[in-house]
Amino acid sequence: MKWNFSLMSIMLLVLVIGLVSCQTTEVSKSATSEPATVPEAVPSPTKTSEPATVPIQASEEEVQTVTMDPAISNLVSKGSVQTNYNYIFTTKIRRSGEVFDIKTYDVYVKDKLVKKVHSQAVKLSNNNFYDQLFIDNEAKTAVGICTHSSVSCQNMGGKAIKLSYDQEKFVLPVDLITARSFLTNPGVKKAGNELLSDRQALIVEYPVTGGKEKISLDTYSGMPLKWDSYSISGDEEILQQEFTFTKLNLNGVKESEMILPAGYVLQE
Repeated sequence: MKWNFSLMSIMLLVLVIGLVSCQTTEVSKSATSEPATVPEAVPSPTKTSEPATVPIQASEEEVQTVTMDPAISNLVSKGSVQTNYNYIFTTKIRRSGEVFDIKTYDVYVKDKLVKKVHSQAVKLSNNNFYDQLFIDNEAKTAVGICTHSSVSCQNMGGKAIKLSYDQEKFVLPVDLITARSFLTNPGVKKAGNELLSDRQALIVEYPVTGGKEKISLDTYSGMPLKWDSYSISGDEEILQQEFTFTKLNLNGVKESEMILPAGYVLQE
């Protein structure tokens, strides 16, 4: 009886060992047949892999104005809104050495309309002449007529000549203080005062390539009374161009002065 019990115990032990062995084998097969998924390596970011930062440039249409002295900015604000005025315009341009080319004429401005009046008739091609020029800066047109008592104008016979707008348009005083080169120049500064045609003026200067420019602003209206362009040689400032706007009169131009007089026929 004791022998039978011992035999049964041995057989049970062999059975348990067999079961454990089978389970271990299955686990081993599972581990070797399906390896664990390892995530792909992600390279550490480095300074060379990042794109370089490029500053955004302002478009041509955007004008980034600089901070000006309040005395200057206040005059510019007043002058830039003037739309009705007349003056005597004189240009002085250095030709060579101490020789300057000088021209003078009267200018009338009312809104987008401009009239230029010469003291003598100006010859055009085909033996045409004019002494008054009517410019429309909105329609971009230019028309010349001859009203002088000279023989040249008498031969024009009341003709109004259509001219090239691009060739005949010219700088107005307001254009000088609304130009990009002036408004965006960080070197704009006060440079003294002067008296021009009985008007007190603040002198404003600013550097440009190869030299400097100066604008004298009327302290009442803010309108430019003079503009000078200088080249610089060592410590010497050499005047190259000068525009003067004398006998300035504000708000006196009438609409009737800015249109073609009766009796003139536009020639196509």
